[in-house]
Amino acid sequence: MTKTYYETLTLPTNASPADIKREFRRLAKCYHPDINKENNAREMFCAIYTAYNILIDPAKRNAYDLMIFGNRSNGEPNITNNNADIGSWQKAAESQASTYAAMSFDDFTTNVLQKLGDVAFKAFEIYFYIGMAIAAVFVVTAPFVLGPGSFLLWVAAYYIWKDFNKKRQ
Repeated sequence: MTKTYYETLTLPTNASPADIKREFRRLAKCYHPDINKENNAREMFCAIYTAYNILIDPAKRNAYDLMIFGNRSNGEPNITNNNADIGSWQKAAESQASTYAAMSFDDFTTNVLQKLGDVAFKAFEIYFYIGMAIAAVFVVTAPFVLGPGSFLLWVAAYYIWKDFNKKRQ
């Protein structure tokens, strides 16, 4: 029996986009041909990327779910359904996966895996700025409330800010 994309990524059918990204990152690191020297690593990597590419896009995932689970009569997935859109998406994803498999793992990490984390980092960055603004208000008003001991708060805020900017680069 052919594996579904959910089985390829070892995910339940109700997996969230965050779960899909997390599992893709984990499996891509395990099966990238530059890291894994097994004979079938390239095929596994291509299958993992193809599954990720289809499941991460909501429109593609809905079409895939309809194709796989929409016409279940005997409890088995309907994998033989030839949906033209899914087929073209699969071919495009397989082509892209071959390109990524041919890259060194460092290039793949730079071009693909880090881009997946950029969205999460941007959200963290927004919350960090809000937190720093609140901390700045506290630090500015602290000398009036706490007296001269608030100098330590200024030093702590400076080092937190410095460390954050270092991580951004």
